[in-house]
Amino acid sequence: MPTIQEVQEILSKSQADRRTWLAERFDCDDFAYVLKGEMSIHAYDTGDIRYGLCVGMVWGNFAWVEGYHAVNWFIASDGALRFIEPQNDSVYDVSQCQGAISLLIA
Repeated sequence: MPTIQEVQEILSKSQADRRTWLAERFDCDDFAYVLKGEMSIHAYDTGDIRYGLCVGMVWGNFAWVEGYHAVNWFIASDGALRFIEPQNDSVYDVSQCQGAISLLIA
């Protein structure tokens, strides 16, 4: 599982948040897919870890955005579940999930 610092490092290098939101062409789920890919690339490029990072995507309702939304989730080395808003690299704790989770991808 990644440390918070490792996630922050990956986010600081991420290209996902530098993209422009485009309705139905590059919207919330596309941002989440790109960030998930970047997390996988980081695990691939890091020779001292045996497994991919515990990071995925989730669709639901979250306190920081209006309506149904796709974001990334991760479980950090401290065992806590957190969410990443891939459009701006903000990290939120699990209490910011307002429910209606319908799809979770690892």
